[in-house]
Amino acid sequence: MGWYFLNNYSWKDVIQEITAGWENEKGKASCITHCTRGNVLWSVWEVFIKEENRRSKYIGCDLLHKNSYGWGYKPMDESMHPYYYSCPKRYLEMVPKVECQEWRDEVHKWHERQREKQQKTKNKMTN
Repeated sequence: MGWYFLNNYSWKDVIQEITAGWENEKGKASCITHCTRGNVLWSVWEVFIKEENRRSKYIGCDLLHKNSYGWGYKPMDESMHPYYYSCPKRYLEMVPKVECQEWRDEVHKWHERQREKQQKTKNKMTN
């Protein structure tokens, strides 16, 4: 997928646009929660497919970028193995169906490295 730029949209506007959800005759999608980590918007979505009477959840990863038109985004999800790993660990728990184990493993490693960095900083301050 490519980038989508929204003319004169602010950072806040583009996040509202992405997380607004949708509904039509085939189903609906709702953003359960979202957060940003730098220029990455992480989200958890619940999708309902009417004809199958089926619900599912997935983790969204939208890259955010500003150009001369305004803010834009590049939508991805876990199944695409986005090479970004700052996804909150609780999002993994909220979406138990694994679409890409390798990506989830990297998310856990990223969080472990962050914890180690924080511990080193804390140790330096107490010494």
